[in-house]
Amino acid sequence: MPIIKSISSLRNKTRDIASLCHEQDKPVYLTTNGEGDLVVMSIEHYAKLKARVELFEKLAVAQAQASKITFLSSESVGLNSEKTTELFALTPYMPQSRLNSLQFHLFS
Repeated sequence: MPIIKSISSLRNKTRDIASLCHEQDKPVYLTTNGEGDLVVMSIEHYAKLKARVELFEKLAVAQAQASKITFLSSESVGLNSEKTTELFALTPYMPQSRLNSLQFHLFS
């Protein structure tokens, strides 16, 4: 449940608002005339939020890169194996010599 206070609370009860932010590890939403106006949070909570955003940005980049990868099955390149299926990844982000050495083994 969000913590909502009036903006006058910030002026009159600054220490109480700060304590809420630290103890609850949640942001406090401040309103002016009943409308949302500001959000106050502890530095620790802000750092966690910022780290989460950066992680999601990196995941989005990785997902975009992964969508550009084409996989070839071992059968399509003429390889046979009883226990494994070898996959070769073709991607513009790696040199061809590195691509040739990549093998992913899937055990059946």
